[in-house]
Amino acid sequence: MGKPVLEVMSVSKRYGTVQALDTVSFTIEKGQIVCLVGHNGAGKTTLVESILGLRDPDEGTINLFGHPVRGHLPVRIIRRLGIMLEDAGFLPSMPVEACIRMMAEMYEVPFPKHRVADLLEQVGLPTRVAKSPFKHLSLGQKRRVELAVALVTDPEFLILDDPFLGLDPAGRIEILNTLRALHQGRTIFYTTHYLDIVTRFADQVLVLMHGRIREHGTPAELIQRYGGRWRLQVSTSSPPPGFTANGRRGLFVKEVDSLDELVSTLGMITRQVSLMELYVEPPTLQDVFQRLMEEDKA
Repeated sequence: MGKPVLEVMSVSKRYGTVQALDTVSFTIEKGQIVCLVGHNGAGKTTLVESILGLRDPDEGTINLFGHPVRGHLPVRIIRRLGIMLEDAGFLPSMPVEACIRMMAEMYEVPFPKHRVADLLEQVGLPTRVAKSPFKHLSLGQKRRVELAVALVTDPEFLILDDPFLGLDPAGRIEILNTLRALHQGRTIFYTTHYLDIVTRFADQVLVLMHGRIREHGTPAELIQRYGGRWRLQVSTSSPPPGFTANGRRGLFVKEVDSLDELVSTLGMITRQVSLMELYVEPPTLQDVFQRLMEEDKA
């Protein structure tokens, strides 16, 4: 097995009296999709910037593709990365094509004329957007342009700091579908606050709280470990055994501890009452995060 794409080993960073990162350690293997989640101020941006050499940790070691990160990354490493930060730094009046070509020049990569159109198509934007000033784009279009810029070098490792930030549900779904298409063996490391997306698009989840990795695992593992109870809601003329009224007439609810108990409960009530409506709410990563926050405050 080759070296991990990314190794973060006992990394700490302090700003005055604030411990932004506290002995953070994890690895990312080639082809993995890893998501970093955490509350505002948890240290996510500091960690991403440290990985990219934009901040120097006080302690610890970071390796990218087996090479130590010390200060600014060499061009040979940057070319292997697709980077999308919250502030892309584009001049508002700069046309989209100029934004993309500027990055190609900075990374010193060959860039034929058709490449701009290819990149825009890859992220789901029409070719005509190339002539539009960046400031005239919608927020969703801006995110797609930032993603196109991240793909200039055809990178093998995407590092995306909240690519869904500020987007409405439709925009988030569009970016999610684009990232799924872009995966194709690429390694992806991203941050987000949208836990429903994490459930659908992550091999591993890192939960960062107060600068420390509080938990990690697959979405399913974290939900099993911390997710809480299944919620079963039915509409029927009379309450099934063990169910309680849920405010609306004819609507009753029961919480169970496992999928097995849920299946058993469903079998029981379908034999005893006639159901008009049935809703099942499984535990989610939101439940996981809430429980971890509560434990952290205790």
